[in-house]
Amino acid sequence: MMQNQRGNSGSNQIGINNKNNAFGIIGMLKNAKNPNMMLQQLASSNPVVANTINLVNQYGGNPQKAFYEEAKKRGIDPNQILGMLK
Repeated sequence: MMQNQRGNSGSNQIGINNKNNAFGIIGMLKNAKNPNMMLQQLASSNPVVANTINLVNQYGGNPQKAFYEEAKKRGIDPNQILGMLK
């Protein structure tokens, strides 16, 4: 399931802690009538999404460049990560 209950308020937040959740979010964005608005709503309720958006914006809005450069900074082989997602 994509949504995890958090706290006692009963509100749902989407966790991005495995590939199924990440791909689920991508699918939701692709099918959304207004994907930008949906992404902003996710960012307002999930600090991981907000941080990811900020990081991508630091690389001129290019998520691929952000991924490769951040992996390189951390000494991680980006192709190994991509292989794990297949």
